[in-house]
Amino acid sequence: MAKPIAQKPQKVFEPRVKKDSNDVELSGIIEQDLWFGNYAVRIEGIDQTITAYVGGKMKMRKIKVIVGDTVMVKINPDDWSKGIITYRWVKS
Repeated sequence: MAKPIAQKPQKVFEPRVKKDSNDVELSGIIEQDLWFGNYAVRIEGIDQTITAYVGGKMKMRKIKVIVGDTVMVKINPDDWSKGIITYRWVKS
């Protein structure tokens, strides 16, 4: 008789956060498509518009963003005018 194959337990998704990172993640809405893959994103809560580009993992997986999408933006506290789009919420 063949030995049964052990099932691997399914992992629960937990976001990875670097302990030494000072980056702030905020949600925003894409207002305008700018040049060379940059976007104007209005940050919710503080009503500030910043320039952001799509992060590497989103480019690698060919995730598209359009005007009106709600996205997660990672911002360095030293420069609040630029950011990286790290996640796009699906419209329902």
